[in-house]
Amino acid sequence: MWLARAGALITLVVDAGYLRLLNEQGGPGEETLRVPFVAGTIAAMALLALLGSLRPLERLRPVLLAVSFAGLAVMGALAIFSIGLALLLAALPIGLAMLRSTLRPSWAPHLLQGAAGTLLGLAVVVGGFEATEIPTSCPPRGSGGGGGSSLLSGPYVYTCSNGKLTVSHPGCNATSTSFASDGTVTTTCQ
Repeated sequence: MWLARAGALITLVVDAGYLRLLNEQGGPGEETLRVPFVAGTIAAMALLALLGSLRPLERLRPVLLAVSFAGLAVMGALAIFSIGLALLLAALPIGLAMLRSTLRPSWAPHLLQGAAGTLLGLAVVVGGFEATEIPTSCPPRGSGGGGGSSLLSGPYVYTCSNGKLTVSHPGCNATSTSFASDGTVTTTCQ
């Protein structure tokens, strides 16, 4: 399974390059968990591809490689303007290894494992991006704000004021979530 190992190696190189680029630019700059999620997920996808290449785990190979391939492909598509192309390049040999592992003489169970792994990889990336979209903290001093749109819950607006973060969801007319520096979280929807 040299294809899966090659994909895992490319994935680790992309992950290291991503972290190095962020450090050269002065860190992530956001008060979200997005950067740790992306870096950790890329590393996890490399590990899954490597595990999928091992002979003792041959029975799990289709699902391990499918999770890795789907996770890298979706993340690559979402990040196409930054590291996405490199992630898609890393996903290619893993995807070929996945196809080889699912298209066997007794293909039906392997194909089902591959489909389940693909759905799991998609759920991990989409769920992770959703969970890490909205800021979770503010700098202790100063004020600012911004907004965006998450994949599943829609648009949001946030403000920071001396360590207090308030997130509003316009779709609910008056939803707001406040994160105080003491760890208190308050959510209201009117």
